Amino acid sequence: MKPILHLLISLLVATQLTASTTVAEYTYTIHIGAFVRAQLADFSNIQSYGYLYSESLNNLQQIYMGNYANETEAQQVLAKVKRSGYPDAFVTRRNLDNGNTLTVIQLGTQPAGEAINWSKYVKAGPLHAMPSATAVKIMTGPFQDIDEARMNLGVIRQLGFKDAFMKNVNSTLLHPVQEFETGGSVVLRNSPDRSLIPAPEPETTVATPPVTTPSTPPATDFVPQSYEDVGLRPKSPSVPVAKVAQPNIRKNVKRTSVLELQKVLKTKGSYRSSLDGLYGPGTTKAYNNLMTENEMVRRYEVLRSTGLVKPAYGAASQVQQAIDDLLTESTTSLADLEAAKTPIADAYRAYWYFTNQGPGSQVNQLMNGAIKAAFTNKRLENKPPFDYQANYAYQDLGQLLQHIRYIHDVTGYRVAVPVWIFEQHRAEAQRIFKPSGELTGAGYRLTDFGQRLDWESLQLLETMAFDLAGSKINETQMLMQQSERSRWLLNAKALSTDDYKRIDLWNTRLWQGVSTWENADPMHARIGTALRLGYFKSWALLEDYFMNQGFSAREARGLSLCVLRTYVEPQLARFAK
Repeated sequence: MKPILHLLISLLVATQLTASTTVAEYTYTIHIGAFVRAQLADFSNIQSYGYLYSESLNNLQQIYMGNYANETEAQQVLAKVKRSGYPDAFVTRRNLDNGNTLTVIQLGTQPAGEAINWSKYVKAGPLHAMPSATAVKIMTGPFQDIDEARMNLGVIRQLGFKDAFMKNVNSTLLHPVQEFETGGSVVLRNSPDRSLIPAPEPETTVATPPVTTPSTPPATDFVPQSYEDVGLRPKSPSVPVAKVAQPNIRKNVKRTSVLELQKVLKTKGSYRSSLDGLYGPGTTKAYNNLMTENEMVRRYEVLRSTGLVKPAYGAASQVQQAIDDLLTESTTSLADLEAAKTPIADAYRAYWYFTNQGPGSQVNQLMNGAIKAAFTNKRLENKPPFDYQANYAYQDLGQLLQHIRYIHDVTGYRVAVPVWIFEQHRAEAQRIFKPSGELTGAGYRLTDFGQRLDWESLQLLETMAFDLAGSKINETQMLMQQSERSRWLLNAKALSTDDYKRIDLWNTRLWQGVSTWENADPMHARIGTALRLGYFKSWALLEDYFMNQGFSAREARGLSLCVLRTYVEPQLARFAK
């Protein structure tokens, strides 16, 4: 039985977990072995598995492969490494908090596991690699500050790296390229080879007609006014970085969610008062006690901490990551968006310049170019609701956001609308980003706002839902469920009478199905108790989340069930049939 298997795994790893309340971020790498004098050619049979690099320790060469975003990813590669003659290889992790933020210039990207032509890159100066499971980013640097990086960027572009750009990286992820990494095929440099810069052509005097100087200077490489390790922090708009606080459950609102929670607590002997549907001190104490004492809850908490249950859906592309980080790491994000050369990337560059520097020709040029690139020769099911061949002069943020939304419509699901748009421009976003796909029939998706709700009961519920899933969940399904969750949490409207009845019926059928499943096996019943604790407490919390926004208790009941459905479907859909 799948849940039992997961719980056995969790017990094995439980002793390795600490009681720390701070969750550190790690990168994972594979330690191949320690050698006296290793050469890259010695590992030809595993080079196709990933990027190999060397570190010196105790007069030995420690050979590694990686980085990997999570342990599961690393373990999959480790299995192949062991089968290829390195049985003592193992996965190790490195704490990203121990690294420093470095300013580098990215020269290019190569597929992981393929031979790299280092002679192409060596002319740029000292080289570093930032590998992942799928690619190796080649960097030069690091530089003392952004000014030094900018001075070198022009030289490097003249050397042929026309798409090079500045960025900040964590030093833990960066590995210097030395003789081992290159296989001794090139002579490494400490600075760019300026002798390879093409000589300028002789100047000639050409009569030209007078031109009108534009009111706004042409776009240049972005140069920040101030620089911090974590990147440029724009003065406006401000960026909320805190998680969504868990709301206090109202004690004077009688509700079904609390009643069902009290039934579970009473069955387990933790609650001895009346079943009144009010979340008072007795219910609070009983819930906290059972969450601490229940063996199944504790095991699922251990399982959640391992990260073995919940798959990593929707790994962010470079463009998506740049959009998500646009307000918090502007320097890196703007450089990545400029390098992407896609309509949606240029649209978000235009947004940043508009909100930080105001209207101007640079905004107009970026947006008009993005619109034409997005819509020209695009086969649409319906006529666009605006003239995409016109040239617009953007003076109003609402118009800019509306056109970004149109570009999202034709971009589809590949790049999601960042939830920070709702936080920064709530009124405009709620009006403009409505769930419809009038252009393509597909519409767009939102990034997962649910990640901000790191409430204990929701984390328990989500872990259990993935563990109880009858089969592997389709990635597209999960991304759309995450998007739907964000819509409810950010842009909710009270349900119609028919929609309220439908979501209420879904809830009834879900728990009828779970009850039947619980009755079939004592182990199911034990798991069911933990599932009910997570579900009904989360239901009550979400009700207060919506009541805090001005919805009535009845309206909040329906909306919170809509959010809960995105946490448990399609994983538990078999119970709600």
